[in-house]
Amino acid sequence: LLPPMPATVLESWRAQLHEGSVDLAECLGEKVDLHRLSRSLAAGFEQVLGMDLVSGALGPEEAARAAVLATERYGEPRRGVGREDEPAAAVASPLSGTG
Repeated sequence: LLPPMPATVLESWRAQLHEGSVDLAECLGEKVDLHRLSRSLAAGFEQVLGMDLVSGALGPEEAARAAVLATERYGEPRRGVGREDEPAAAVASPLSGTG
């Protein structure tokens, strides 16, 4: 993490980043469907890694640890971290693919 910086430095960095970056919606010219994006990313990883990604949920210990890490980083648990009502994450499984 960065050491404490004067607000003027941080604001300058924000302005430079904003001027020199675009988001995916700007590139596509439309709102991004996060479920479609996640499926597309998974398909790309499958292709590059040569293995299938298998949908699965975090186990209880993983979900608890994820909540702790999110709280430490963001000050509160993030939406979807370890929640059963969120779509299951894809996990790499070398046993299910060719890699």
